[in-house]
Amino acid sequence: MSRSGPPAVPLPVLVLLAVFFLAPLMACSSTSAEGADVDAVRAYVDALEPALSAEMLDPLRAAATEGQVERVRLYVTMQLGDGRRMSPALLELSITHVERSEDRSLVETRERWRVESFDAESGESMGLEQYDVVVGYTVTLADGKWRVSEVEELERETRELDAGE
Repeated sequence: MSRSGPPAVPLPVLVLLAVFFLAPLMACSSTSAEGADVDAVRAYVDALEPALSAEMLDPLRAAATEGQVERVRLYVTMQLGDGRRMSPALLELSITHVERSEDRSLVETRERWRVESFDAESGESMGLEQYDVVVGYTVTLADGKWRVSEVEELERETRELDAGE
């Protein structure tokens, strides 16, 4: 009996082709900057501005675990206890590295912040600084949602700025 159509490809050849073509794609998925875990980091960083300047923690709660939100709240309380309030502005954010497992990701960023400190009572400026930081974020999956659970500053370079900068 004769068969028409393309010749049959043996199973071992199909497996090798699948490995050859799919392995690079799978490797990319573990280091790609795309994903809900990276979205959680971006949302967390965006929510830091209102959290640090106005103690608005609700946007932060959407992107972080309660433990991490509490750490930010304590930091703001400590700043107020020292008589200062801050006004941070994120100037740049880039995702530099991502490592993923099934329920946990490590996301490394390079960030540039401009932060002005104010006297909490008088509102008078206490200084303006620029921070270039490398930050490591641990992002965990719980109840189907990725949230920032730990933040570690890996490197920091600080520069004082003049009011016009």
